[in-house]
Amino acid sequence: MSTAGLIVGICVFVGLLVVLSRNLQPRSSGQLGAVRRARYSARPFMNKSELQLFHYVNSWLTHNAQGYYISAQAAYGSFLGSKDSNAWRYVSAKRADFVVFDRNGTVHLIIEFDGGGHYGNSRKGAAGVKDRDEQKNAAAASAGIPLLRITDLKNRHAIADALARIIKPAIGRHASKSTNSKEAASQ
Repeated sequence: MSTAGLIVGICVFVGLLVVLSRNLQPRSSGQLGAVRRARYSARPFMNKSELQLFHYVNSWLTHNAQGYYISAQAAYGSFLGSKDSNAWRYVSAKRADFVVFDRNGTVHLIIEFDGGGHYGNSRKGAAGVKDRDEQKNAAAASAGIPLLRITDLKNRHAIADALARIIKPAIGRHASKSTNSKEAASQ
């Protein structure tokens, strides 16, 4: 290779480094400026139907599953992990309407409320929602976390039955683990 070719190659390489380093600069300062310029307003954390379901499940847990709690709007990435970082990114920012977890922070149930407006008002919108729902279903199934889809708030008996069917066995497993660890500690 000639000296001129080597110099051109080095210049191209340095130029690429400069361009790449500009693209890698943190953009937070631009984001901060936009955040500071914008006007925000408070809004309800949940809609009325979600709030009704939250209160119902919270009450059920209080009376039937001490040590189990409900959290609203939990990001899937906060309770799911995957060695496949691309696949994880597909679901990590999606939100579960509710998760039920124990005092150790282990999620035992995901609850998705698919109320009347869940699928929107267009075929394209409905197709997108269906695709996101299927992604959530697949991720939850892969992690072994039951996912309960509730479409009707009026049938409280069906909701209570589903909670009992899913949470009561978890309580039994949790109690047997506690008993086994206490027995092991006393030996």
